[in-house]
Amino acid sequence: MTTTRCDFYTLYRRLVSALNSGVASTFTTVLDDPRRSPGELFSSLQAADDEVCTWVGETEGQGFRPLFLADTSDLQHGDTLPDRLGALTQIKVKYFSGDTDYKAGKFDKNVSLADIERWRANTGSIYGSETNNSSTAGFYLELGDEIYFVGYRAKGKVATLTRITRDVTDGAMTNNSKVLTGTLLATSADQGAGVIVDGAGASGVQLVSRIDVYTNVGSVTLRDANASGGNITGKTVTIAKLQSPQNYEDAVLSVAVVNQVKRGDNPPFANLYAQARASYESMIRGGQQTIPSLETAQAA
Repeated sequence: MTTTRCDFYTLYRRLVSALNSGVASTFTTVLDDPRRSPGELFSSLQAADDEVCTWVGETEGQGFRPLFLADTSDLQHGDTLPDRLGALTQIKVKYFSGDTDYKAGKFDKNVSLADIERWRANTGSIYGSETNNSSTAGFYLELGDEIYFVGYRAKGKVATLTRITRDVTDGAMTNNSKVLTGTLLATSADQGAGVIVDGAGASGVQLVSRIDVYTNVGSVTLRDANASGGNITGKTVTIAKLQSPQNYEDAVLSVAVVNQVKRGDNPPFANLYAQARASYESMIRGGQQTIPSLETAQAA
């Protein structure tokens, strides 16, 4: 079953509304505060998405964690584990080199590294004629960033997060047109992604929009038109997708708002969003897949 992810465009508009102390449902698009730029908010949403995804990826048993799990390569005894969020999971061990498959790893909190090393050495064949075929085969121990096991090879799944974003440096738009072009601009997978185009907003500021239609590798149609007052060429375009489940949209928003509070701010929402962020982290790390709306979380 496909999990719908947060929509960049919707969250950007909600973020602007929040920072303007507006009603979220109005989806304000113009920033009242000149200390903040569209590009800054765009990056803030990416960072907030990273944070919420990290809560998920670090939490064993979290229902959305499989969205971020991938197989490791074959691991040898004593190998350093790859960078990851949380613990290695679904560990399997190939008992000996001639095995055609991996078997589920065995974990026992009472088994020490000394036990594993002794079983691997199997001096005098006291654990069986073939160490890797004995009853001790398959036991593993994860110590810090290293894995130790009785067997030939091991593998498992790790949760990782790689931000989905890229830049194109030759974006072009005709005045009042929604068509954005550029060399190797997009793929069909980019439909629905958030996009920021330098110089395409009103008075030449950055335009934050959404890819509504993918036409071909060099052309897409945005939700919003070039409002700069003239044609633009050779502009930097950033295309990005959020990875947090749509269920956690309000959590991403709360983190983004908290990260945008600046010195001198005394907005009525600041403490409420901070409280909401803390509540959402507790809920998500606690395994909740459905969280209350921001208004409910603030009131809790």
